[in-house]
Amino acid sequence: MKLIPNNNSPRISPLFLVLLCLLLVTCKDKEPPKPQSKPAYEILWQRPIVPDPELYFSLSINPFLYKGMVIVSSEYTMEGVESPLMFLDSADGHIIDLWSDFIDGAVPYIDESASSEGEFLVLNTQRSVDCVNLETRSRQWASLISRNHPYNYIYKGFVYTTIQYNGDDGAAVLRSPLDHEDWQTVYPFTRTDEYVPFFSALGFGETEDGHDIVVWKNRSSYTNKDQTDIFAYDLTADSLLWRNRDFNVFGGILPLQVDNQRVYGAVERRVFCLDLMTGDSIWTNDFSGIIAQPRLSNIDQGMMYLSDYKVYIKGVGPELVILHKSDGSLFRSNNELPDGIEDRVTYFEGKLFMSTQELVIVDLLTGDLLNDPNAMLRTFGNIYSKIVIDPDRRVMYFHNGRTLFCVKIPEDL
Repeated sequence: MKLIPNNNSPRISPLFLVLLCLLLVTCKDKEPPKPQSKPAYEILWQRPIVPDPELYFSLSINPFLYKGMVIVSSEYTMEGVESPLMFLDSADGHIIDLWSDFIDGAVPYIDESASSEGEFLVLNTQRSVDCVNLETRSRQWASLISRNHPYNYIYKGFVYTTIQYNGDDGAAVLRSPLDHEDWQTVYPFTRTDEYVPFFSALGFGETEDGHDIVVWKNRSSYTNKDQTDIFAYDLTADSLLWRNRDFNVFGGILPLQVDNQRVYGAVERRVFCLDLMTGDSIWTNDFSGIIAQPRLSNIDQGMMYLSDYKVYIKGVGPELVILHKSDGSLFRSNNELPDGIEDRVTYFEGKLFMSTQELVIVDLLTGDLLNDPNAMLRTFGNIYSKIVIDPDRRVMYFHNGRTLFCVKIPEDL
């Protein structure tokens, strides 16, 4: 039987269909709202290191931990004390003490370098050294040193610094015991050619027979020519061990490192490994084909970390380069990190914590990035210090030039 449409049946208007669709969408079960995610890192406390973080910025030393305190510095007058070291309670950030008894006044200490061992904290400027006793929060001793360099290094109860003397003709390594002032000349050097000597980037280690060794760079220059010698001095025998003259390039401030009878370092765009006893080259890697612009990467001013089998290098570019310690060959290059490197690296639980102005956390085994640096930048701003970690409390301390932060390290990181 053939069906014949009934032309008299009511027609459905387009408007009705639109309203019906809207009704169906409205009546559809709504998805439950997504829970608000917690911040990536919990800020336990924060303390300004300037009078007003909205207006001021301070070049400050890296945080130091000592017996329930975290120590940092400020360029500005804080609570009536000019350019103080700030001793803060590491648990809640309240101010325990302020110290500013510098031998040469507060202002020259803007560009200081700081290092510590036990209860002693040492600060350098280009004309002075201050040793502060953290136990008593008072001056241990202080020295005025002409043409001092703004970096110091501590090794086995001595603080080391380098100077220039006799105009541009001489350079020397000096040291003093930490508990009292008694400067000794470790090694003086008078130039015999056109290159101006400049000692820096010290590193320390031991030979197999137990002799203490200090190594350093002689970053020399003359008109448009550069030269970087590597010196090794036997502190136990009180004699020069060797001098390597392989590098006719400029060497940056990245300190040398001694590990397993080898010396590791970087000069300009090259990373190298030398034999500790002879100074002979074991390998070099100039990063050709690894970093987009090796000459502009400033790896000799960046970060170097040594694990049991790898060398980790980060310059001002985005690349974290991992080399095999045995022969300098490439293990991996990760170019997903932010540009820049602000300070040295900290190891904790199989991870490397770095400040590239952003907080960067990298897996030691793979070199993979484990956090979102952009999220950290939005939370903390640019970070201008080393990441200092309290392993017992699982917290980290760092500052952005305005505020010192105490931040909890997530359990699942």
